[in-house]
Amino acid sequence: MATLYRDFLFPKTSPSQFSGTPDFFLGATIILCFVIGVPANLVSFKFFVSKPKPKDLPTCIYILITVTDIVICTLTLVPAGSYLNNRSPQLSRNSEVYAIWR
Repeated sequence: MATLYRDFLFPKTSPSQFSGTPDFFLGATIILCFVIGVPANLVSFKFFVSKPKPKDLPTCIYILITVTDIVICTLTLVPAGSYLNNRSPQLSRNSEVYAIWR
């Protein structure tokens, strides 16, 4: 019984047997979210930072939310590139990335 469960979770198929359609859809969706999300959050950030009145707690929270969303949208570009490139590793090929993590 345990082997059936393990085989269900970790199928013994090679990556070449997978369809690329879901990967393309995920990659395209992530890029679309980036293209729409980053400019919209930059406009929101500019609006909340340029408010003439003193910064109250809700304004500070909105500024933090927009900055966090910009960072998240930017970080998701790495998996999007991997999805659109047959799941090949993007960052692990560069030796500079390993130097940063040290």
